[in-house]
Amino acid sequence: MKLVRPMLATLSTEIVEGPEWVFEEKYDGIRAIATRERGKPPKLWSRMLQDLTAGFPKIVDAVAALPDGDLMLDGELVALDEKGVSRFQLLQRRGMSGAAPIRYAVFDVLVFEARSVMARPLVERRETLEKVIGRRRGELFLARRLVRDGRAAYREAKRLGWEGIIAKDERSRYEPNTRSRAWRKVKVRKESEFVIGGFTKPKGGREHLGALLVGLYQGRGLRFVGKVGTGFTRDTLATLSVRLEPLRVERSPFEPAPHAPGSPTRPGSVRSSSQSSRTRNGPPTASCGSRRSSGCGPTRIRPSAPGAHVSDSAVKVAGVTISNPDKVWWPDDGITKADVARFYDGIWRNLGPWLRDRPLTAERCPDGMRGSCFYQKNFPQDAQPASAPRLVLRAASTGKDVRYIIGGSRATLAAMVNLGCIAIHVMSSRATRMQEVDWLAFDLDPESGDFADAARAGLELRRVLDDAGLVSYPKTSGSRGLHVFVPLRTGTSQASAVQAASAYGLELARRVPKLVTMEHAKARRAGRVFADSFRNGYTQTIVAPYSVRRRPHAPVSAPLAWDEVSPRLDPARFALRTFDRRLARGDPWADFWRRRQTLRPPAT
Repeated sequence: MKLVRPMLATLSTEIVEGPEWVFEEKYDGIRAIATRERGKPPKLWSRMLQDLTAGFPKIVDAVAALPDGDLMLDGELVALDEKGVSRFQLLQRRGMSGAAPIRYAVFDVLVFEARSVMARPLVERRETLEKVIGRRRGELFLARRLVRDGRAAYREAKRLGWEGIIAKDERSRYEPNTRSRAWRKVKVRKESEFVIGGFTKPKGGREHLGALLVGLYQGRGLRFVGKVGTGFTRDTLATLSVRLEPLRVERSPFEPAPHAPGSPTRPGSVRSSSQSSRTRNGPPTASCGSRRSSGCGPTRIRPSAPGAHVSDSAVKVAGVTISNPDKVWWPDDGITKADVARFYDGIWRNLGPWLRDRPLTAERCPDGMRGSCFYQKNFPQDAQPASAPRLVLRAASTGKDVRYIIGGSRATLAAMVNLGCIAIHVMSSRATRMQEVDWLAFDLDPESGDFADAARAGLELRRVLDDAGLVSYPKTSGSRGLHVFVPLRTGTSQASAVQAASAYGLELARRVPKLVTMEHAKARRAGRVFADSFRNGYTQTIVAPYSVRRRPHAPVSAPLAWDEVSPRLDPARFALRTFDRRLARGDPWADFWRRRQTLRPPAT
């Protein structure tokens, strides 16, 4: 295996646009090539091909644990902070007590199964890499990708505090030791505001003042975070000195007062500066003249008041303000509440027809994947989302009125996510025609927990429906099961749908009794797939197509073509982070609403 230096990205100040471009996180770490050859231990190499192996033994072990075959990978050695953002400062602390663990973010494969794949387009190399890396989340993981919209990707990177984004042409080959325009890096410049609470005296040949003492408000208290002394021109120092001198006071405004000597001022001014990064708890350390230098922006002073703080702009999705947008719902993937809201809004064209004019049930998980969840169908009129229309139905079990939210707008969906809703469950009936249904739905739930069993049952159900002259459409449940929908003509009654669904389910169980059962009691299923036809009853619901599920890695209930349904299919491949690639291949249910069918009895 011939060792090569890595391909490099061209620095760009503009964000490229076009269907051929994909966008990845720009990591703040150490570039590294990983090699593994049969009969030899894995090695790590720097950008200049210096041997890094001894310094990162856990990464080496992770490379060794990958599937068999000679490999060469390209990636970045990183240390992540508590929000999952790579920080070079943390990487420098490796080996110290409490240091963040080192991980390897892999973004390309150069050699696979002892053959060079560098001449293949990036889109194929990425698919190969996904097979190699899989869903690993330990010392070694697949580099994160963003949406294909360049400007949206940049905004997302800025919001998350990333160093930048890398735009890559999916058609490009890998060009070793070349700074290529097929890869373009765009650094994120962040604006932060720091409340000035004092300044120090100048030293050496410096004039006017030394450094600014700055802090951030926490509630009504001003917390000292550090000194900022670089990036000022001589004229700027003079201007600051003139403006700060009248603001001097006897007592420090910081709580507690800092040990740093200096002249305190009233917290009546703010320094706003562009910088590339901050330390974990302090002001910018890399804004001027450091390893990650990108220059400093202008300094300006303006009045400040308690409550001023550094925070991201309010996140709005479909006009709805998302509270706590950075709340992490999937810690292993770094997926936030705002990510879910943006995902749904971005696929509204696909998702909207399944929610429009339908009573919705929300699966609310306010603390995300690892928290508790509950189902909510009753939304009093004065409860959020207050602007969403309601449908009042009488619950047969309690005799009480239930106020359902009616789907129909992006804003309603975003407002539901803001309440902590992850999955959306829908009825087969519309709010305007509650006694009629638009489809039959079957939920094939494998008692074994193995999707392969659900796939086998689904293929058998398709034969039952085909024999009855009905076209059907499969989708993953987003969990371990398979859902099958049958579109029906307008005017099909709920009663006839329930009767037909039960008949098709019984015929399926008759044909493959060792695989499928209609037994509702789990104790009687004997490890078989439960063909749940009860999803068709009055006010019964099923997970909507394209809904995210509360499962590891945020899987999506993905519409499928029947030729994709196989016991070998891994439904986890359809996930929030990668679903844009699925959509790019078209909608296998595109003709669903044109397939209006009349119910027929099953063929026996």
